[in-house]
Amino acid sequence: MDKFLVDRIQITVDNYRLAKEELRNDGDIINHFASLVFSHYEKEILVERVKEIRKDIKLNTPRISPFRGDTLNILSLLIATVDNEKQEQLIQDMYDTMEILEEEGFLSGSYLALTAFTISKYAQLKDKRYIISKIKELFIILKELRMEISREEKIPPYMVFGDSTLKELSNRMPITDEQFLDISGVGNSKLNKYGDKFMAKIKEYIEEKNIEVNWSFNRTKSTNISFDEVLENDDNKKYSKTKEEGEKRKSHDITVDYIKLGKSLKEIAKERNLALTTIMGHVQQYISEGNEINFKINLEEFFDNDEEKIILKAIDEVGYNKLKDIKEIVPSEITYDAIRAVVLKKVIREVTKNIVK
Repeated sequence: MDKFLVDRIQITVDNYRLAKEELRNDGDIINHFASLVFSHYEKEILVERVKEIRKDIKLNTPRISPFRGDTLNILSLLIATVDNEKQEQLIQDMYDTMEILEEEGFLSGSYLALTAFTISKYAQLKDKRYIISKIKELFIILKELRMEISREEKIPPYMVFGDSTLKELSNRMPITDEQFLDISGVGNSKLNKYGDKFMAKIKEYIEEKNIEVNWSFNRTKSTNISFDEVLENDDNKKYSKTKEEGEKRKSHDITVDYIKLGKSLKEIAKERNLALTTIMGHVQQYISEGNEINFKINLEEFFDNDEEKIILKAIDEVGYNKLKDIKEIVPSEITYDAIRAVVLKKVIREVTKNIVK
């Protein structure tokens, strides 16, 4: 085996072990992320510096903030890879950029915090407002296209693409099939169904504004390592390699595989050591990517007929993009699991009906 690859595997594995030991509260996925980020720079994870950055951000942001939670963990790892003398300025620039984004009408959230970091790291100070205005401009164009498609197909807009996918499209501006597939929330089905329309709008915008796009791929390719395979032969991995492509499989694809084997959602949640809401979210994500619904799923175990009628009535009143809005107008004894299950059943029914038509 090539020495460079052997060395890269070794530092990746060592970093993963270090993250599991020193940053174990981050969770397994972010531990994987930490090992990849620092291994890319051929560095050992700077654990103490990461902790200092987290402490600094906590001191300068509210308890409830887009810069907290998993976003804080991710940002601290990214910032720690930057030269020490530039880190403080980068963090301040990130806060300033977040303010500009919010002033421009972007909804605050973890995605926006990560966008603020990206702009702060790669853009000159004077270019920030210009870049943000262009991201917003293209986002509105793509949002209008999504609405046109949703009306034509009589499906909710998020079934075309979610807002986070649209924001990533407007931020990164993919113009080839391979680039489009690198966007979160896009699979082959969505590419085949909507790719040409969205890329045509993006190309038109790039040409009109004379924008030079510097593209870099984010998704893990076949040269990456499955850490669990290196450290131990774990049969219950959240990710596994596909035989054809050698890529890590998405967690929601694995959940659907369990469903196809006849397991209930509760059984899958227990077996995969995940929350039931996460498992339901996996199914909805799988469907939203345009994948074929070639499986049966028992959702009636989470609600009775009366509860379903009440929830559906609430959906008619407030929609179903935000479960909290539904929860506020239904009886308190109706659980979030019941609401999520009814919404999922409705989504499956609408998508199936649209396919039949």
